[in-house]
Amino acid sequence: MLPAGVASVIKTKGDVKLLPAGSFDLFSVEVGTQLENGDVIQTASGGFAVIMFNDDKTLLKLRENVQITLNDDASSRTVEMDKGKSLFEVTPGALKEFKVQTPVSVAS
Repeated sequence: MLPAGVASVIKTKGDVKLLPAGSFDLFSVEVGTQLENGDVIQTASGGFAVIMFNDDKTLLKLRENVQITLNDDASSRTVEMDKGKSLFEVTPGALKEFKVQTPVSVAS
């Protein structure tokens, strides 16, 4: 059994890639892929992915042509969104602060 990560990929469509933290190699993402702190996820044209954080079930719905980096620690969670459009369904009452950081602004 694989160790639990920060988040899990629960749905994919089309081309979705993972650049693990500290790696230079891209890997294809499948349902069940475990994501770790610092991982980069990319969707290509026509691609789509749904990511669920393992602790509070917050969902990230990544549309096509998205690139995000997951940053998660004990008190806060930041999704660095370098490009694209996504929908974030944050669990109400979550114990962590949730932030979305883009090249031009930060929302929390």
